[in-house]
Amino acid sequence: MLVFNGAALLMHHLHAPVLFPIIFGLVGILLVLGTFNLWFKSSRVTIDSTGVRVTKRWLLLSRSRSFAANDIVRFDTRAGMQSGTTVFQDIKLVTKGSENSFAAAREKFQQTGQKPPLKFNISGSGGFILASSIASRPEAGWLAQEMTKALGRK
Repeated sequence: MLVFNGAALLMHHLHAPVLFPIIFGLVGILLVLGTFNLWFKSSRVTIDSTGVRVTKRWLLLSRSRSFAANDIVRFDTRAGMQSGTTVFQDIKLVTKGSENSFAAAREKFQQTGQKPPLKFNISGSGGFILASSIASRPEAGWLAQEMTKALGRK
């Protein structure tokens, strides 16, 4: 982060062609945002028999989201990002609404052959991501089992 931002400032100071400081500056800004996220972001998942509460904080800003126990279908693991040969796992919470909408879209496609409109959402398809970048698949599976037990299910 410091190298890219320093290089952008040095290029600007030495009157390099304008494209170079702009590109280095944009990469530097992305690296500043990534560093801020790594240093100041925290997440907390609280699970009990009444439901799940997810709190995400960035320094002074926070956002909480709650899910009632009767709306939760299951905790699921899926492959997230990959670095080299390591595939990191994500744990997501699948709710009745997300599962029902997927099933309805699949059924409609099978009947009519018409694909549903493409939608992008932050929580991912079919659920809400509770944890990400877990390095081992067995650990992610174990965490999903423990979350299910904490919710009062088998």
